[in-house]
Amino acid sequence: MLDGWSKTLDILLIFAGLFSAVATAFIVESYKSLQPDFAEYTARALFILVSAPINASGVDSAPTLPDPTTFIVATRSRWINGIWFTSLSLSLAVALLCILVKQWIGQYKERILL
Repeated sequence: MLDGWSKTLDILLIFAGLFSAVATAFIVESYKSLQPDFAEYTARALFILVSAPINASGVDSAPTLPDPTTFIVATRSRWINGIWFTSLSLSLAVALLCILVKQWIGQYKERILL
């Protein structure tokens, strides 16, 4: 019976490891939505500088850019990232519990055999 539990825990550990790796890949991409995109801001600024006509007085009539430090994270992005981080945390917690149970099974087997 203990060998069956140990094999089941081995399978669960493999699944938890694979799931954690996949969840981490999604988190890396999803985490970007929580930060301002400075590359896009720079591209907009350059486009405005290049395309804005300069009048005779030297003052341009280009529209102003919003301040990138006032970036507001969308509620949807927060929820999605929260779910991803929760799933990764639960997966790692399951892996930790599996390792602890496997160690307990090993100790229990040693005591039974003695």
